[in-house]
Formats: sequence, C-alpha cells, structure tokens
Amino acid sequence: MLSLDLNFVPFDLTNCYKVYEDAYKNSWIGKEELRNDVQINILPASEYKKITGDDYEEPAKSAK
Repeated sequence: MLSLDLNFVPFDLTNCYKVYEDAYKNSWIGKEELRNDVQINILPASEYKKITGDDYEEPAKSAK
C-alpha cells in the first residue's frame, strides 16, 4: 500500500538577503517592495534595515 508523508517544512528565505540587497542597489526593487515582503514574512525587518539603512515601520492600519 502507498503511504505519503505530507509534513510541511517551511523554506528558510532568510538566505535570500544578497538577492534583495543586489536588487535594491540596482534599483530593480524599491523600499515599497521590501516593505511588502516584510509584511508577508519573506524578509525579516532586520534585513530591511541592513539593505535600506532605514528602520522598518509597520504601516498604519486604516480605520473603516
């Protein structure tokens, strides 16, 4: 009988720092794209600061 092990192991994206750094330095991406990636947990806020030189600030939540 076929048995599948479907345990999810998250991929560690923190090693992508150099790719983000190069893309930012070459103006392929900007601070807005980096902020979006921090919000969706692809890029740590500490790496945002290393890349841009600015502290990452959570965007203000709009009141509805």
